[in-house]
Amino acid sequence: MKPNPSAYETILVPVDFSEPSRAALHQAHLLAGDDLARLVVLHVSEPVSAHWHIDLNRLQKEAHEAARQKLVAFIKEEFPKSAPRSHFMTGNPHDAIVKYAAKCNASLIVLGTHGRSGLKRALIGSVAERVVRHAPCAVMVVR
Repeated sequence: MKPNPSAYETILVPVDFSEPSRAALHQAHLLAGDDLARLVVLHVSEPVSAHWHIDLNRLQKEAHEAARQKLVAFIKEEFPKSAPRSHFMTGNPHDAIVKYAAKCNASLIVLGTHGRSGLKRALIGSVAERVVRHAPCAVMVVR
């Protein structure tokens, strides 16, 4: 059963530049239809930590700028003519996604998953699983 695109006013698509997040962006684009829903693409960058004597502020700024540029290029591949709104945050990915979904009043979150299971998932954790558990709206997980 295909969801009714008009049922979603704002679709939030968190991306990490992986193939699963590319698939999620594509699916969200299809769900949004012909501008019936507002798409918001979000990238969350984890804070840079320093173990050596370096200029952490400069390193953080450079990492953020590189991620912003990558976000623009990533979106442009799916939307060559007109890009949806995008937002960049720093923090814990699942916390930031849930908080931003509430802030932008998302009616749906579409996110990709790497499909890890077993020990890998136990050790690394699952952003998708945590978002599903704590999201203030519906969540669609795309593999």
